[in-house]
Amino acid sequence: MTTNALITQLTGEAWVRSKDGKLIPIRQGIALPVGLRLVTAPHSSIQLQAEGMSPLVLPENTDITLTEDLFTPVDFGEAGTDTNLSALLQALEQEADTPSTQASTQAEPVELSMDDAIPEPEPEPG
Repeated sequence: MTTNALITQLTGEAWVRSKDGKLIPIRQGIALPVGLRLVTAPHSSIQLQAEGMSPLVLPENTDITLTEDLFTPVDFGEAGTDTNLSALLQALEQEADTPSTQASTQAEPVELSMDDAIPEPEPEPG
């Protein structure tokens, strides 16, 4: 059970959002307990390390609550059937549905195939 995550790398600016909405600056080297809401500025990122887990990177313009699910190891042995991955995706979707006082500039992920590619123009006869 993860209770803390150490900030192992901080690029740019990041904060903890308090319950009353105030932004409290954070710095590299401090441990953050699960349950805190983290916010990263444009062109900023945080790398977190929970004991015994792989590092977790929060990219720029992130506004997310630090939860146990973010540190649950994912087994890619059976692609598409992993319940840990489903739990992580569900947690992220719930965060996306939560209103934020900071506008997000991140684009929604889109699956593309070769059918979506723009065809090259055909040469003009001549």
